[in-house]
Amino acid sequence: MSVRFTVRHFEISATTKEFLENKLSKLRKFDEHISEMDIVLTLEKYRYIVEIKLKGGPFEAGAKEENADLITAFDACLKQVERQIKKQKEKLIDSKKHAKKKLAEFRNTVDVRESSEPQIIKREIVIPTITELEAIVRFKKDKLDFLQFKNSKTKRISLLIKDSNQNLILQEIK
Repeated sequence: MSVRFTVRHFEISATTKEFLENKLSKLRKFDEHISEMDIVLTLEKYRYIVEIKLKGGPFEAGAKEENADLITAFDACLKQVERQIKKQKEKLIDSKKHAKKKLAEFRNTVDVRESSEPQIIKREIVIPTITELEAIVRFKKDKLDFLQFKNSKTKRISLLIKDSNQNLILQEIK
């Protein structure tokens, strides 16, 4: 990990620099892949301005703080960077969990075993009991290719399909 200090308009003692480096080493617990750290310390009139920029792993972080005390400004800036690293790390972990969950769902619905015999996958479906008019309204509203329903008047299973000319065809199963 390369740490680069830039000090503007004042001199920093070796003990203060070592103290700040020790505080920066605590960022290692959040991400061991941090490769670069740029710290800019500036004195303008009566206030210190601290800027921290990190690069490493899958993300970057940066913060800027002002205060009359150098250590207070540095601590506040460090807290901002820690918060950013935690948030980005949580997002990365959540996206990995989400991807694993989707993969598991896919594996549960699709049988990936290779076999010369065709597989029969059984699924239960719920067929709504509705009128023909309700079926047409649902069909158009949901922009479906087909709709299977139980006709409430005839008590038969019906299938509503759209043909190549965009006409609706109602088929009843006897």
